[in-house]
Amino acid sequence: MAVAAGVLAALCGLMVLQRVHTYAEPFERDIATYAVIAREMRQGRPLYSDLWDNKPPLLYVIFAAAQTVAGEGPASIFLMGVACAVVTALALFAAGAFGTSTRIGLWTAAFWAIVCADLPLQANQPNIEAFLNAAVALAFAALVRAGRGFVKPILAGLALAVAVLLKPVVAPVAVALALVHAVAPPEGVRRWRAAAQALLALALCAIALAGVAVYFAYDGRWKIYWDTLVVHNQFYAGPLLPNLREGLRPARLFAPVLRDVLPLAVVTVAGVVIGLRAGLSRRALLLAAWLAAIPVVVSAPGKFYAHYYQLWLPPLCLGAGWSVDALARRARGPALAAAVAGTAVALALGSRIAPQYAMPADAWSEAKYGDVFLRSRDVARQVDSMIGPGETFFQWGNEPELYLYTHRSPPTGVMWAQYMQNGPLRVQLRARTLTQLSKADPQLAVFSRDQPAPTGALGSWFKQNYDPHPLLRRRAGFSFWVRNGGALQRRLTAD
Repeated sequence: MAVAAGVLAALCGLMVLQRVHTYAEPFERDIATYAVIAREMRQGRPLYSDLWDNKPPLLYVIFAAAQTVAGEGPASIFLMGVACAVVTALALFAAGAFGTSTRIGLWTAAFWAIVCADLPLQANQPNIEAFLNAAVALAFAALVRAGRGFVKPILAGLALAVAVLLKPVVAPVAVALALVHAVAPPEGVRRWRAAAQALLALALCAIALAGVAVYFAYDGRWKIYWDTLVVHNQFYAGPLLPNLREGLRPARLFAPVLRDVLPLAVVTVAGVVIGLRAGLSRRALLLAAWLAAIPVVVSAPGKFYAHYYQLWLPPLCLGAGWSVDALARRARGPALAAAVAGTAVALALGSRIAPQYAMPADAWSEAKYGDVFLRSRDVARQVDSMIGPGETFFQWGNEPELYLYTHRSPPTGVMWAQYMQNGPLRVQLRARTLTQLSKADPQLAVFSRDQPAPTGALGSWFKQNYDPHPLLRRRAGFSFWVRNGGALQRRLTAD
């Protein structure tokens, strides 16, 4: 056991080093949004009725907790990324070792440690999928090790509740795992008891969702909570069935961003072939349910962003680990065969992943997103130098990272222009923004070239109250506007 602990510690060290390598990478806009909202929530601003984004509240609570520990900058992002990776690795070790050996559990965790920060999957920073992977892996480990008692099903239910609270679209994974647990109960457990355990796990998910809804209703924010998470997100995702059909197309199922995990997929398929000949075990059925649900989760939002495909990583690592065990059992020397097969998979993964770490952190950002976040980081530094203490600015675009870099509070809680341009809440969000901006009176407005200029009353307000920056009209895809007659304009014209 001491050897296993040492190997796991070394794998955790590897995952830390991976994220140290890209510690200075610019924030991408999703993570910046969560971080800014978390910071402002800690200062007392309410979610949805002021601060607005279309994600469930638990995500911002987690970011706020990390900021309490490590501050609002890159340290908290780093902390969350490492924590998610380590928790997922430990859960995969616990699941991988069940029914096999500690050695197979370590190989499973090793595969994860190698691939968990993959560049094409944008996995080195903790977007919401990193938290989902940790929660679902914990739930899977609890279910695969469940027996007659209810402690492990309760732990699984709590982990699945966290996943559903982070992103309700992950519910098909919870249902699939619970269904297999009920239909294929653990050894020595009657089916009715397993069904009760599965229902308890799902009930915990439902109770968690209902509890959050009751909280917002009690706090007087029910309508905006519902409009944000249901009305807006239904528009955002579009119709479900066409999304699912699109997601089942080979080009979506085998998306190019998954190229680095090909060795895991190949070994998993080989293990499935062997498993079918030997008869499927309960743990194999649970894994099959997890894998089968992932295309649904990836497809449902209708967007197919690269980071969505991170959800394939944990079950493929587990499938590869169990396949190594299945291959080894057919050899005369199982221990040696497992070592050879595991090493071959690890080397194949490493040969694909290692070249990424020859690139500096900024190159990672450019490879994933182009130069947009490099530009916004540079512009943020210039914005911060323009405005004085106690002054604020407003960004019109989808670049909330400007507020994060400048350590300035956004004058309006609506930080993405696209939601004020499109969607069922666009009129409401524009009206809220106009009200908040009129009160905050920002000295500087920064417009992104990636969004059309505001229209209607909000656009008229800008035209009436802002003039082009006298010294800096446009830079790095942003235009700059100063409050006419404001303190910033007076300073600039005096210079």
